[in-house]
Amino acid sequence: MKKPFQLPWIFAAPLVILSASVIGMLIWAILWPAVYEDGKVTRVYEDLPHLVRLLEQYRSATGKLPTDEQGFDALIKRPEDASAQWTQGLQAVPWDPWGNRYHYRKSIRNGVEVPEVLSAGKDSLIGTEDDLSSLEP
Repeated sequence: MKKPFQLPWIFAAPLVILSASVIGMLIWAILWPAVYEDGKVTRVYEDLPHLVRLLEQYRSATGKLPTDEQGFDALIKRPEDASAQWTQGLQAVPWDPWGNRYHYRKSIRNGVEVPEVLSAGKDSLIGTEDDLSSLEP
């Protein structure tokens, strides 16, 4: 009786390694988008307190928050109504990890005006479910 073909043992180890590598790459390809997106959200939540701090410094120097129309421009170039204590807080309008400008608006919390900084999130639209706000916990 003729013996069936058997793969020589010398080829078995590289074949196992290659198979494991392919399986690992497939798993990484499936998980990478979620990991990458979580990193973007983390960066936004690192940026938001810094931007709010700059807006609070503006309030300390001028006695008021920038208007919604002025937005971050009030931190880049001196507004006409700014006091002598005004200092430049930003070189340029900040961008979120999805390539959108951060948005600013004044909000009321417990009867007090507070700065709110928003990222439009992945869909690039303000007012949708994926928005990230400095007022969120």
